[in-house]
Amino acid sequence: MKKSFLYVMAVIGVLTACSDSDSYSVSENTENNNLVPVSFKVASQGLSQDLLMGKGTGTVGDTVEETNVWKGQYVRVYMMNKGTLEPTTVTIGTVESSFNNTLVKTPYGVATGPAYRADERQCYYPVTGASDFWGYRTDGAETGDPETTDCEMRVPFKIDGTQDMMAGKTATVEGDIPSSALFSAYSAREGIVPNIVFDHMLTRLTFSAKCYGGYKQYGSNADKIAISEVDADDPIVLPDGTVTTSKAIAYKEVTPDGYVNKGLYIDSVLVESATSGKMYFAWTPMANMRDDLGYARIAWNQNTEEFLSLKQRPTKAMYFKEHPEMDPSAPVDVDTLDLVNLVGIQPNELENVKIGEAMMVAPQNKYKIKVFMHQYLEKYDQDALDAYYQKTGHRREQRYILQQVLFPNPDVAEYYEVDVKTAVGDNVKAGYSYNIHLNVVGTERIDLEATLTPWKNGGNTDIDLE
Repeated sequence: MKKSFLYVMAVIGVLTACSDSDSYSVSENTENNNLVPVSFKVASQGLSQDLLMGKGTGTVGDTVEETNVWKGQYVRVYMMNKGTLEPTTVTIGTVESSFNNTLVKTPYGVATGPAYRADERQCYYPVTGASDFWGYRTDGAETGDPETTDCEMRVPFKIDGTQDMMAGKTATVEGDIPSSALFSAYSAREGIVPNIVFDHMLTRLTFSAKCYGGYKQYGSNADKIAISEVDADDPIVLPDGTVTTSKAIAYKEVTPDGYVNKGLYIDSVLVESATSGKMYFAWTPMANMRDDLGYARIAWNQNTEEFLSLKQRPTKAMYFKEHPEMDPSAPVDVDTLDLVNLVGIQPNELENVKIGEAMMVAPQNKYKIKVFMHQYLEKYDQDALDAYYQKTGHRREQRYILQQVLFPNPDVAEYYEVDVKTAVGDNVKAGYSYNIHLNVVGTERIDLEATLTPWKNGGNTDIDLE
């Protein structure tokens, strides 16, 4: 299987110190007039303040290289004394001017570009010594402050399937500057800017659906029924535990012409995954002395498996409904908003339909999956209607009930196990995106396929699971 490795990079801009020597070890003079700033400017993207510490904004970048770009997401950055886990200390007057678990805003619309402290404070190199740069992103999944061991740093977390966990380190620099001088005032004067390369630390699952065999009656082009024909009082328990009625659901699904699509609706997709652990994102050279250390990784806590629910990106209309104080004409990039619960998605008999945004989970070769659906079915069959007419002499109006469907059938199995490894012919890996395809035909049949698609590009293999 051919694999091309695709990296998402952020360039962290710092301001450089000036000295009278080309050495990276210079005098201790720290007068401000010896500091020559390199100007960077943060462009506002018109995002709401609550995004700053948001949780669950979903995938950073998409599944093809052309769209695998930053959208102004936030990451955390450390600037450490070279070869150590000690934060580099730079103080201008009484103001800290370096990076120490500092919130940093990434660029917008590019894979690689300048990034800045969220508070827009200028930063400087110390006039002596060199530093290492490290970064991580939890998207609000962290459950505590970063922890430091003898030779590594890690952050505890708990995911819900919407966070794209990432860890970053500086890319290798080619040239004549000795590695001991990276990164310093000396290397900055030579035009060297640290590039922190962020890697995805979780596995990405996407989902799609299509009506098996082109069965129109179960797809988005199915026959329509009048909303007045839907029984109003049937209690329905939604996947999140909310109790409502079939009429309430029908009103949400009514088409512009006042009808309800009779086809199948996918309400929720649940996938079991480990949910908590610690992400290691920085280390010293000493860590390489141990076989299992020295690189970014996740150590998962045992027995933390939960069924996580697939989410979707909100539309602009949904966003402005939740934020009535906002000007409806204001620019809003939905790719930067927190994900929301899935709204009923209908498959199509002609083409694949994407379900939700994506789910980030622990790498596993097999995943347990459940799918919640509903559809509108005739309340009375024709024989029952004929019998009623023969008995009473009156025609009974046809009525429809909303029937919930759970795959797999709970009377048969608690969950369905998707063998992704067998489907794609390789172990499931972090940083890769896998598509789970559902072939659906009402309550009769659901087939699953699993295909491997990038973040990091790979081949693809289909499997038909019955």
